[in-house]
Amino acid sequence: MLVFDAFDELSEQYRDAFARKINSWVKSRKCDTVVVISVRDNFYKFSNKEKKGAYFTYKDSTTFKEYGLMPLFDKEIEEFLNRKEINSIELLPQFKIKGIYDLATNPFYLTLLIDIYNKEGKLPEKSVLWDKIIEYSFDRDDEKFRTPSISIIDEHESQIRELLTHFAMAMQLSNNKNKMIKTKYQ
Repeated sequence: MLVFDAFDELSEQYRDAFARKINSWVKSRKCDTVVVISVRDNFYKFSNKEKKGAYFTYKDSTTFKEYGLMPLFDKEIEEFLNRKEINSIELLPQFKIKGIYDLATNPFYLTLLIDIYNKEGKLPEKSVLWDKIIEYSFDRDDEKFRTPSISIIDEHESQIRELLTHFAMAMQLSNNKNKMIKTKYQ
């Protein structure tokens, strides 16, 4: 079994080359090696319409099978919190009370919520939660991509925040106005 994690994190310039090499390798194998390629579907879809097909194919030219993660159930969230040594009896109801339960059912956001909770000792109000999530995401990305001489995130943070503000306004409009506006922004 070969596992390639985070295909969505590859620069676009490398995706095609990576896909060609994986496809070539899979087609050349005499054995049936299982190849798993993980990707966050909110950033990338395997069935890329612009390419009129999928990035990855088997020997017989059929596409790789795609699987998605289902939202976590209470029991899974509870187990995850307990493994992180967090009192799930206390925190799980807080997700519901603060109106952020839907975020907690997503492993990516659950991890961020736990980071925020651990660092601040509580969950923020929903009205400031996205600011916190963005702040923590900036910090994580900054650590991940920082070079000794420059912080990429610091250099572009004000532009990113301005774009996110415009996006948030568009999303707010799409939730409050007619379906035509909603469709346009989706």
